[in-house]
Amino acid sequence: MPRARLPWGVHLATHDLLGHDGAMRRGPKQHAREHVDAVQRQRLLEATVEAVAEVGYAGLTVALVIERARVSRKTFYELFKDCEECFLATFQWGVAQLSSLALEAYHEESCWRDGVRACLATVLGFLDIERDWARLLVIESLAAGGLTVAARVELLEQLTLELERGAPQSDGEGSLPLANQAIIGGTMWIIYTNLLENPSKSLMDLHGPLMALTMLPYLDVSEARKELNEAPA
Repeated sequence: MPRARLPWGVHLATHDLLGHDGAMRRGPKQHAREHVDAVQRQRLLEATVEAVAEVGYAGLTVALVIERARVSRKTFYELFKDCEECFLATFQWGVAQLSSLALEAYHEESCWRDGVRACLATVLGFLDIERDWARLLVIESLAAGGLTVAARVELLEQLTLELERGAPQSDGEGSLPLANQAIIGGTMWIIYTNLLENPSKSLMDLHGPLMALTMLPYLDVSEARKELNEAPA
């Protein structure tokens, strides 16, 4: 079975240890243990994305992951305690990579409003293209237990803080209480329900409405409504 595609073009330090078929290269010298572990861990994370896309978190098993990763059960348990820990590591890896892309898009813009627009377009575009990752990050992470749910809550808190940074002051005293938490939580819920109810529909269709919602606490209604017709960055 083919290995999961890396959507972000990540260049791992261990990449040169793999052959064209994804298997470990053979050579006269033994590879450093930590490099071997890194390659095997990477395979397990990618395999987890594949397996979750097929069976959901509820159906995830060590057997499914190691079959797709082409590593031994012994290797799995050397790196992870159980499926929950492996799923958590996969979730954190995906969040880190997507966050990096989104923040890069945000900081490339000269003003807060344009930055938020570009950031949102990056997130929605990624989730549109990488539906396996969308299912893992947005849907199945809610079913994965305490550790992943806690990591998800932490992510939402971080997103709330990022939204607040550089935001205009609506009344001289900051935005409405809980407004940013409501924006982030509402955005995640809207993406979640659209992935469940309209899996074939492009998430980019949500860009204008979500931008209007995000701008509403900071701008007057007529200005916020302009986002409905604004093309994504």
